[in-house]
Formats: sequence, structure tokens, C-alpha cells
Amino acid sequence: MRIHSASVFIFLLGGFIYLLASGGCTEESPTADADQTPPSVAITSPRATDVYGARIVDSVDIKVEAADAAGIAQVEIWALFHGEDEEQRVATLTSPDTSGYYTHHWRIEGIDNGTTGVLYAIAVDAAGNRAASEKLRVLIINQSEVGPPRPDFIITPNEGTVDTQFEFDASVTDDDVESPIDILVRWDFENDGIWDIDTTARMTAADKITRRYAVPDTYTIKLEAYNSYHSIPNDDPGTVTKQLVVKPAEGIPRPPEYHSFIRIDPGTFPFGAQSCTTGDGCFEGDEDEVLEQQLYVHVSNPFYIDACEVKNEWYVNYLNAARDSGWVAFDLASEEVRLRENGRVLLVINKIYTRVKCQLVDTTFWVDQSFENHPVTGVTHYGATAYAGFYGMRLPTEVEWELAARGQIVRAGDFYPWSLDTVIDGSYANFRNSGDPFEAGGVEGSTTPCSTYIGTPEHGFPTLPAISPMGTMDQAGNVLEWVRDWYSATTYPALLAEYLRNPLRPKPPIDPMGPETGTERVLRGGSYFQYPWELRVTNRFAAPPYKKGNWIGFRTAYTEF
Repeated sequence: MRIHSASVFIFLLGGFIYLLASGGCTEESPTADADQTPPSVAITSPRATDVYGARIVDSVDIKVEAADAAGIAQVEIWALFHGEDEEQRVATLTSPDTSGYYTHHWRIEGIDNGTTGVLYAIAVDAAGNRAASEKLRVLIINQSEVGPPRPDFIITPNEGTVDTQFEFDASVTDDDVESPIDILVRWDFENDGIWDIDTTARMTAADKITRRYAVPDTYTIKLEAYNSYHSIPNDDPGTVTKQLVVKPAEGIPRPPEYHSFIRIDPGTFPFGAQSCTTGDGCFEGDEDEVLEQQLYVHVSNPFYIDACEVKNEWYVNYLNAARDSGWVAFDLASEEVRLRENGRVLLVINKIYTRVKCQLVDTTFWVDQSFENHPVTGVTHYGATAYAGFYGMRLPTEVEWELAARGQIVRAGDFYPWSLDTVIDGSYANFRNSGDPFEAGGVEGSTTPCSTYIGTPEHGFPTLPAISPMGTMDQAGNVLEWVRDWYSATTYPALLAEYLRNPLRPKPPIDPMGPETGTERVLRGGSYFQYPWELRVTNRFAAPPYKKGNWIGFRTAYTEF
């Protein structure tokens, strides 16, 4: 049978089209079940350790885990660094090591210290399928080029007074690699060899510190900074020091010559009590003075404190001088002596409150006869502060007042300045019903002159030496005394917690003061109006700064500058 030539042509053409559609008939053509699954791949070492990812210090073994059913043809390791447009091939590996990982020892010579980037791996299986690992952030560190941080800090303001709150900002600290938030710092605010904030506090250069200095002086502030990748040798710390001048709030002290001051040297002193037992015991909130164990505080500079309470005669001298200087004025209608600057009441010229008088004709101040040597009374906290400030002095802090009264006396219970003995009678101090010759009717009584209780008879009344270990008088009884601090019921326990922050090595708080602000100021020492148990060394009273009373006075202090 003969086939027509046109039919043959059509037949051959159909076969050719079929071969094209089926992909031909060579051995390299994939079949319907060819491998199209990418391999698995992951970088197992190094690992990310912080926000920077993995830190590569000089060199590292990069380990890649790659697997595929058809086998791995090769593993490529790539890096892309910050600021660069093209990736760099770090290595091409064709076989795993004995542990089954594809391992490459990467040395980072030639890469700038502190460079950041990403590292990733690509695995190619036997069928040609490719897969990439997750990108690992890396930080390059060349040990030969790194050192400690370059610490620096800013003090705001750059000088001030004891009333200034200073801010210390170390965020200007520089480092080759890390930012301030990663750099640990420690501070010594007095350069006394004691780190006020150590690295155990985990404080960084980004953390701002505020601090107030209770004592005028020129302070050297020391800062050390530590990064996480450099081991600082003992002779090469990242350290900087700066000086800060802290002046008295009232200027340079100019105490009147008739004041008699006791000098108290720097040191560590007991503060507070562990129990209260005398008389009726603790009452009306006095538990704020009682601690679980003995607290100690440290005074860093010598200071001076009045041996006696400020006398009527002294205060009258101030009022006349301040009037002549235009600082104070007397309001006849209210009988008040006020500061011209802000109108605050210093003293009310009224026989209920004070022995100070005012001659209305020429506004001359004077004192009731025979009361010149008695402590001034009826003075507000404003009046006490104004007096001290006029002479460049200040009121003592609560800590200074107490250590002047007790020295190094340590006692679990309550006590008085003159003895560890808790026994008290009218021979030692002026208190309610004490029997002193100045009592009026034996109830509320009156003040006694300075130096009454020194062991010699006063107006025929026998006395015993009731001078404190530091040499001060009348720190128990006579008049309550304003001190500088704002009142807080937690002053003692808060200081004890600071003292015992490291129980194995307690650290006495340095020059502590009360809160920054408040509504009441602290009064100390008891008065002729109080009962004997209220005269104990650690007892605390509080009153608004405008409070006045004929049983309230003060004494002054200053730091030599």
C-alpha cells in the first residue's frame, strides 16, 4: 500500500511537535518527580549575645548546619557590613568537619574596629536548589585597637551652694564600640576612696545622677567607666575627675565675736536609738527614732556649732543691724517683724512669745532687763534662718545637732547628753516642774540663762555639769531648737537601710540631710515646757516653719570655707 507524500509530511511534523512538547529525549532533562526542595541551613555559632548580635573579637569559628536529602554540594558564607553596598564572600565550603558542621575560621584583619553588619550562609544541594539562613547581626572588635572608654561628665550647674541640687551626666562618655547605655560607671562624689555608686548598682553612663552637698567645700568628683569588651588593667582605668565648688548658701561665714562655737571634726558617729524606755516611754509617733540596730553616719568636713542657744541680746543686735540694712521691718498693727524681701514673719513682738521689745518711736529693738543672757524665743524657722544667714551661717542639720549632743555615745535605749544614765532631775536641765529658780508658779516656768547647768549654783539653785561630750550646753531642755532639715517620719529607718545596703560591710551615709521639701521642719532638744522623757537626745519634734512659741529657739552652725 502506497502512502501519499503529503501524509508522510504531516506524520513527521506531528512527531516533531510531540518531542518539543515533551522536552526532548536527552538524559539531562528533568522528570516529573525531580528534586525542587531547598536545603535547610542555619548558623549555629557564633550566637547573638546582646543588642549588637554576636561580638566577633579578632577571630571566630563560624559553624553552619546544612542538610538535604539529596546531599549538600556546597555552603557559602557571606557578610554585609554597615555602609557598604556589596556583600563579601567570607568562605565556600564543600564538606563538613568531623562533627557534621561546615566550619570556617574567620579572622577579621582589615575590618575597622567597631564595624557592624550581618552574617549569613547559603547552602546549595546536589540538585542545585539554594537556601539562605537567617541573618546574624555582628559587631567587629579588634583587641589591638580597643581600650577603655573615655569617660567624661557634665555637672549642672557647674557651681552652687549647699541648697543647690546638682546633676551629673556621664552620657558624653565616648567609646570605640559601645553607646553610653552599655557602659557601666561608678562614682565617687567626694574623692575619698569610697565609691558612692559602684558597678554593682549596674548604673550606666546614660543614667543621670542628682545630688546635693550639705557641707560647703571644693569637691573632687571621680568617674570610672567600663565597657564590656575590654579588660582594664589596674594602671589604665577609664577615669576622669572634675572639681565642684559648693559655697555656703549665705556666703562666707562671718559669725559675731560674742558667739562661742564648738569645733567638731570629721568622723563617723552613732545616730538614732534602738529603744525608748524612760518615763512614759515613746508616744505620739516617736517610734520614728527607734531602729532595729545601731545606725552610723559620716560627717566629711569639720563644722562649728554654738555652745549655747542664740541669746536675746544677740538676736536684738541682729534685728537692729538688719533694720539699718533695710532687710527687716516692724509691722505695728500685727506686732510682727518681717523680711522686706518676701514678707515672712521672723518674730512677733509680744510678751506671750518673747522677751524682745521694740521702741516704736525709732523702731529700736531691745530686751527685757535681766533676760539678755536667756535664749531668744518666739522665733519662727524663717527668723532663725534669717539670723544665721545675716552672718553667713546656717542652722545645724539634724545629724550635726545630734552628734554635737551625744558625741560617740552608743546606747540601746534613750539617754541625755551628759551621761549614759537615764536618770534626770532639775539639777541637769530646765524642764516642766524642774524646780529651777526661773520657774513661774512651778508649771510652765521660763527659760534659764546660758551656762546655767555647769555644776555651779545658779541664784542659789544647785546644778550638775550637764555639758555634752562635745562641749555644748542646753541640748536637753530650756528651749526647743529649730534645725535645718525638713521633717520626715522615715529619716532614721531610711538611713539605716542605706547603711545596711551591704550587710557584710555597712557603709555610713555621708553628710545626710532630710527630704528636699516638706511642710514641717525638725525641732530638737525639748524645752522647759516638756517632760523629762521628751528631752532625750534622739527625740524629734516637727512644726511648720511659721510656728512660733515661747519655748522655741535655735542655735547656729557653719562650715569653715
